[in-house]
Amino acid sequence: MPVTADSVSFGYNSRALILDGISFEFQDGKFYAVLGPNGVGKSTFIRCINRILKPKEGSILIDGKDVSEIPLKELAKTVGYVPYSAGDSFPLTVVDTVLMGRHPRSRLGSLVKDLEKVHEVLDQLEISDLALREFSSLSAGQHQKVMLARGLVQEPEVLLLDEPTSNLDVRHQMEVTKILRDLCVSKGITVIMICHDLNIASKYADELILMYDKKIFARGTPAEVLTPDNLRAVYGVESTVIEHNGRPCVMLDDFIKQD
Repeated sequence: MPVTADSVSFGYNSRALILDGISFEFQDGKFYAVLGPNGVGKSTFIRCINRILKPKEGSILIDGKDVSEIPLKELAKTVGYVPYSAGDSFPLTVVDTVLMGRHPRSRLGSLVKDLEKVHEVLDQLEISDLALREFSSLSAGQHQKVMLARGLVQEPEVLLLDEPTSNLDVRHQMEVTKILRDLCVSKGITVIMICHDLNIASKYADELILMYDKKIFARGTPAEVLTPDNLRAVYGVESTVIEHNGRPCVMLDDFIKQD
């Protein structure tokens, strides 16, 4: 189920544009990492994809259909979304919190199947031991994994994630990102993940989208995007990029002082 952004521009009210003429096609079953400095519109871009935000110009198409014309419940069956931070303090157990993600697929008599799916995903993320804990009592890292579980139980064909590993240590960052990679391979899910860790993105993503100054600055394979010239232009850092296991690995040398 391809996702296409066609000349998408977005700005809040009378403010200057945050996105300016973004065009890109996300192909089935690929893992995309969206990179770029803070404030360049990464989160805005994926919120346009799942209809949280409406572009001022251009359109988002899913399987050839404009998202603005797809009923929200139908869209939720296709597109899952894991926000950076839910900002929620649910007075619910982890099981009940994750079960909320089944709402688009729930129907009369489906509770047993829904709970089976919840426990399957909790096992997959190795957080079954948290099942009966209150969501509000969790650590930041546990919170993030539960929100990822809530997105996965939707069984989406497209999964959007806003920094899903931001509160995780290095080992758990790798575990979660590998799970996302495996979902692309085993289930054909298209994963679009905002990420700030260049080496995590390089290790697992099929393609990188580097955003800067309201536009897509560079896109392609990790080797095509993660170059010293691109990192200097976008992040203002000097770097050395080496190849490791067939993928680029970025070593930061220094930042460029502003005049």
